[in-house]
Amino acid sequence: MKNHFSFEYLSSVTSDSQNNFYLIDQSRKRLIKTDRNGTLKYIIKGQNWEKDSFYLLTSMVADTEGSLYVLKTFLDSQGYYVKSEEIVRFTPQGKLEKSIYRVDYPEGKRPYRNGLIKAF
Repeated sequence: MKNHFSFEYLSSVTSDSQNNFYLIDQSRKRLIKTDRNGTLKYIIKGQNWEKDSFYLLTSMVADTEGSLYVLKTFLDSQGYYVKSEEIVRFTPQGKLEKSIYRVDYPEGKRPYRNGLIKAF
């Protein structure tokens, strides 16, 4: 049984009212949930969401029920311009529940590297 876990390029951490921790690592492509004791609850690898897309997990926030809201930023193939942004909700068990909001930016009017959604 493995008793340790390594983070790779940790970029963001938040917690909820039950003292669970949510982390974004692997250059903003993986979500991790641990409980207050550090026990791993789930890992969500972003590449399972959409194939052939270049994206970043930009920010996240947990609600009082344990659901996690995550902002995903989809970039063009070179990683310069934001094609779209999407806020998705995960259940407390780490299942993708639904898309809350999505905006697609028209070519020629795309933001550079960071989208227009700045905070939850």
